[in-house]
Amino acid sequence: MKNKLAAVGFIAMSVFWFTSCNSDETTNISLEIKAVSEYNNINSGGRVEVSDLTFTSILIGVTELEFESETEDENEVDGVEFEEELEYEGEFVIDLISGTSTPEFGLADVNPGDYNEFEIELAPLIEDLHSVKIEGTYIPSGGSNPVQFVYTNDQEFEIEIEKEGGNFNLPEGAISNILVLLDLDAVFASVSLDNAVADNDGIVRIRRGNENEALAIAIENAFVQSFDCGEDNNNDDKFDD
Repeated sequence: MKNKLAAVGFIAMSVFWFTSCNSDETTNISLEIKAVSEYNNINSGGRVEVSDLTFTSILIGVTELEFESETEDENEVDGVEFEEELEYEGEFVIDLISGTSTPEFGLADVNPGDYNEFEIELAPLIEDLHSVKIEGTYIPSGGSNPVQFVYTNDQEFEIEIEKEGGNFNLPEGAISNILVLLDLDAVFASVSLDNAVADNDGIVRIRRGNENEALAIAIENAFVQSFDCGEDNNNDDKFDD
């Protein structure tokens, strides 16, 4: 998988549609997006400190989710064209801890086939106009008391996930469960919160334009590189082999 960051225009629509090749046969997809962590605690019920870093809320605002299928065509000058696309367009606020979306994604009818790319367009839809908001606590090196932190991103941007060496296969007449995962360990692996500056209320706020801007940029760069996508047809929150 590889991911790229790119600027995108804001699209505010309240409908859900697909654009694809002509076909009378369809299949269904079920989509889930959530955060995972092997070493750091993800806690949706309260702050129980079992590690130095605990996540209590992770939200993203999304305006479009798109699958694309790339096929070779000898009549094309470059030998490649995008033949099929299917899109969710609307205004979705996604809770990455629970894996739920408001409004819900639900099941969707799509054209069966192989899709090799998945894109997510983010926009400031969360309260106070954030596109990403991560809240949690950490214990500084040598300390014992947890410090509350809030990371926010107010930009519009795109996350592009390409499936290398294979495709997302959506067979005819079946429900395909597509799982998108954010690896929190990868996001914070090279980020140290020890030197973060807290506000007067003791909360560390990490965003562009304040004293923790360098830290915000580091998290942002790691964030867009830490998504993965695949089929999860046995519903175990892991990609199928």
